[in-house]
Amino acid sequence: MEAKKRLARTITAGFHGEAAATHADDNWARMFQQKEAAEDLEEVHIAYADVEGPPSASGGIQIRVPKLLIQLCLAASGAEASRKIAEKAVKLDGEVAGNALVPIDTLPARIVVRLGKRAKIAVIGDVGEGV
Repeated sequence: MEAKKRLARTITAGFHGEAAATHADDNWARMFQQKEAAEDLEEVHIAYADVEGPPSASGGIQIRVPKLLIQLCLAASGAEASRKIAEKAVKLDGEVAGNALVPIDTLPARIVVRLGKRAKIAVIGDVGEGV
């Protein structure tokens, strides 16, 4: 693996410079070795009303994950989104979303949403905020 990484660094440095090669190497390691979010993920601002779920039993706020996936353009329909949740293919902040309703602590909320290899950052706005 180290030989492959050196080769990739050398090729990238030849085309884009040493700084770009180092940045790409760090970003690759963050995404695939440390399983963290990439540095350059697209942020999508979403109004809470578009993903709002029913209040939880404790009175907290929840979001509907299928609606969130549709708003992020990671799923084409609610049925597709629900199927991906059932297949355990959806991760919210690194944790598998096992349910269509997910509680969130406060608004605004910033959540890294990953469906398979595709990922985006959802910035869910406050209740009265038209993000």
